[in-house]
Amino acid sequence: MKEPLHVMMPLCGIMEDNMGKLFIKIFKKFFIFLCFIVALGLILATIKSYVITKVETTLVKESFFIKEGFYFGGKVTTKNQNYVEIRAGRDMTISDINVKNGQILDGGDAKLFTINTDNYFSVNHEVLEEYNDNINDINYEINTMLSDLSKKVGREIKNINELNPNDGIIISAPATGKITGLNIEKNKQVQTELISNLIDDSVLIIPFTMTVNEYNSISVGQDILVTYTGYEGYYKAKVTSINPNSVPGKDKTSYIHTGVIEAQNPGLISPGVNVGIYTKVNEQPSLTLSYGAVVESYKEQTKITTPIKDICPIEVNVAEGELVQKGQQIARLGGEAVTEELKVSIKNIKDKIDLISKNQKKIQGLYGDIISSNVDNGIRIDDSGSCYIAENVYIEYVTVKAIVGKNEVILKYRLCDEKKLAIKATIDKEMYNRMSSSTNTKITYVDKNSSSVINVNKLDEKKFEDHYEILYELKNEGVYHYVYNDNITLNASTERYLSNVVPKTAIIPLGELKSGESCYVYVIDKEETMFEAIDVVRRKMASIGYVGNQVVQIKFYEDMSSFDRISVVNNINTVLKDGMRVKIK
Repeated sequence: MKEPLHVMMPLCGIMEDNMGKLFIKIFKKFFIFLCFIVALGLILATIKSYVITKVETTLVKESFFIKEGFYFGGKVTTKNQNYVEIRAGRDMTISDINVKNGQILDGGDAKLFTINTDNYFSVNHEVLEEYNDNINDINYEINTMLSDLSKKVGREIKNINELNPNDGIIISAPATGKITGLNIEKNKQVQTELISNLIDDSVLIIPFTMTVNEYNSISVGQDILVTYTGYEGYYKAKVTSINPNSVPGKDKTSYIHTGVIEAQNPGLISPGVNVGIYTKVNEQPSLTLSYGAVVESYKEQTKITTPIKDICPIEVNVAEGELVQKGQQIARLGGEAVTEELKVSIKNIKDKIDLISKNQKKIQGLYGDIISSNVDNGIRIDDSGSCYIAENVYIEYVTVKAIVGKNEVILKYRLCDEKKLAIKATIDKEMYNRMSSSTNTKITYVDKNSSSVINVNKLDEKKFEDHYEILYELKNEGVYHYVYNDNITLNASTERYLSNVVPKTAIIPLGELKSGESCYVYVIDKEETMFEAIDVVRRKMASIGYVGNQVVQIKFYEDMSSFDRISVVNNINTVLKDGMRVKIK
């Protein structure tokens, strides 16, 4: 039997109310669960942010200018690096060794050592003395010719092979003074021998006249006072000469005496200026001389001339009126006449040197094959077996043995000139490559006397298996204050532009950190996930190029064009793995 409708209606309301309460309960529980999930996610995200490795990054610089400096040592040596090696021609005994390694011989027939020749040969002493006398005479002639030639070319010459006739003649100032009457121009032929006058205008020469009465009150060496027209005040001067013989004056009615006064030039006084002359008492003018005077000249006047006519100046290094110092270069002269005359002088000296070599070979012939050498040598052996050398040499090596065998080295030396020094530096290959690959390398040293920085050029270099020997110039100008075997610290300043440069702390080398080796770096990459793009590291192999003090040039083995700007991990202080997620600091 069906319930009436008015009974069913309340039942439906009760059911709906129960359903609503159930829904609210379920919703509340879902909301709480959702909040829990969100909170858990936040907690997990926070924990994850602490767990993910944090890294420091730097960009790979596509273009980088690097300027670096480093120091290396050098030793003072001679520019002449050619050795003369003296070897024993047979088994022999050596005694009385008078030289040592590193010693410099200044010539003058220095004794080297003595060969015990008693058991080996007998010598025709008269012939030997003749040959030695010939050598001594020729050496004297050569020294005289070199001295004359040095004066002619304006610079000292010790080795005739270093004189190039095309270099011409250097004319230097014989004293300090002012250039007047300069008579040459660059590349303009000159027929006269006079190049210029050189005056020292600091002292004025003033001839003066005295009456007989004034003569009696003035003496040589007396200090007086003078005035100059156009200049205010009195100036000190000194009487340097007086003619004791009187002569008639211009008026022919009285007699006068003449003399000469020297005075320091107070400024720009020049010949022709009128002068008033006064005796003095207590530094004040006393008696005014009757006759005035005129500045005649400057005290020091020197003519600068050339030893050869028909010259053509290659360089003119001074101008009219310029003040120059003693020894300063005035000009360099050339021309066909100069070149030909120098060629003749050089040939004459070389002919004399050849005569010495011929006499030395004759002496060696008397002794037999006692010693031999790689080139012609200047060794002279007397009749007692003592060996001498007259040249200026640097001893590289001398034996310390009493007995030497055939072909054994007794002595090694090289010709040297104290005024032609150089710096020899030994440089390893890595340093050499850094210097030679630079776009601009400057080598300097600090002068030990003036403390100024001196730039030097490379003269020569020799390559060895693991190093280089480089010869640099030594600018020993003026006083030669550096000597053989002095140590000098050189500084190399290099400049270069590099591509793909990273700090040293961004690479992990697979072996030594040097050019040509391999390394790897960790490149920052982006990896897309469902919710975000995350940072990961990619391990990339590369080759090492230039290695600087702080940076390294690298070249990736694979194509990196997919990266707009390559960023790598720097200062790696934790273990990283390829594809590992990281957080950038």
